Amino acid sequence: LEVVLSGFEDTALLYAEPGQERRERASALLRGLGLWALAGRRMATLSTGEARKILLARALVSGPEALLLDEGPAGLAASSRREFLALLDQVAAERPGLALLFSSHRQNELPTCLTQALVLRAGRIIWQGALAGQGDLAEELGKVDALGAAGPSAAAGDSPVQVPPPRPPSHLVAPAGGFLVRVAGARMAGGAARLLDLFVGTIRHGENWAVLGPNGAGKSTLLRLLAGQVWPSVVGPGPGMAHPDSAGPEMGGAPGTVCYGFAPGGTVDEARRRIGLVSAWLQAGFPYDLRVEEAVWTGLDASLDVFRQPDAVERERAEGWLGFFGLAQLRHRRVRSLSRGQLRRVLLARALVGNPALLLLDEPMAGLDAATRRATREVLERLARAGVPLVMVSHHERDLPESIDHVLALRGGRVAFCGGRAEHAAWLGALRKR
Repeated sequence: LEVVLSGFEDTALLYAEPGQERRERASALLRGLGLWALAGRRMATLSTGEARKILLARALVSGPEALLLDEGPAGLAASSRREFLALLDQVAAERPGLALLFSSHRQNELPTCLTQALVLRAGRIIWQGALAGQGDLAEELGKVDALGAAGPSAAAGDSPVQVPPPRPPSHLVAPAGGFLVRVAGARMAGGAARLLDLFVGTIRHGENWAVLGPNGAGKSTLLRLLAGQVWPSVVGPGPGMAHPDSAGPEMGGAPGTVCYGFAPGGTVDEARRRIGLVSAWLQAGFPYDLRVEEAVWTGLDASLDVFRQPDAVERERAEGWLGFFGLAQLRHRRVRSLSRGQLRRVLLARALVGNPALLLLDEPMAGLDAATRRATREVLERLARAGVPLVMVSHHERDLPESIDHVLALRGGRVAFCGGRAEHAAWLGALRKR
């Protein structure tokens, strides 16, 4: 409720006690949108889909004349996308005077209430018309995709650049035991919510994994755990639960362990330097005063600032990735001046520039246009074939490279499926028949 109330003044926090009239308006809005059950929850305990709906309510609470949504369904599972788009249709029907501007890179993720469309390229309108004639829109979008068929560099107006051939770094030699990362009995808690519950899993050399599941399943939490950004929690059993390793409600059970086979005996910081990472939470907290080329250089040491100048070999490698992702002409721009899609491409280049031992990707295609998604999927495929292990979270299975051969499906912080990609397809088919 406090988040929605902050929308009256458009502030990050509530700086004054809201009056009764505002509380009643915010409460009525949440009830009207079917979100009242979330009113007393903390944002940190909400799934991505639930949080997105609350932010929509925050945008609406002051009674705006226009509602602007930039990639509104990005990062949402299929069911959450449908719910969010249906909520937008409900809002449009209940507020006929509200102007809605909705930007998207995916034509199949638009609310039905939209009536007009604009297609932009390089800051210019190249087509506009009624959405009722979606054939014309599809044709124009096809032309835009064709402009980027040679890769992101061509689409961005740069001269074509040879992609640096991915090569397995020397530290990719399989360690004793053949595992890269091993997680044993890990629990993760956020407030009163269990984000991961007694998770056990191993990533072996030569495996590439997709992590799937609905919003709130624990996918991003698992990637943060693998990246060494968070550590297992010490939590006690919940009501009616008992774990064999639990030390009781006061002390909780053992927090679990995370071991890195590519950094045996090393510190977590040493392991982090060998992990490439792309995620929304990294993007949200990335330093905005860095120039684009400096942001890519930070991937050489897995840092968030430039503490040393790269040598000639490192600069050449960074140049190659800047060129591939269409960032060469943006090298001197500050990160804060970039669009969401441009910054996502910067983070992809940053993740790859250090020749990582493990590449963790949390919705890496979010905010990218169709041409850049295809080219990025191709380079991820090349990296996987060259021996760089991938772990990728996605709500769009068509974004997964072909070399993803294992699937982990999570539900409520627990493993629902773990196995080969073909077996996962059969498992899903069996679920749909029930």
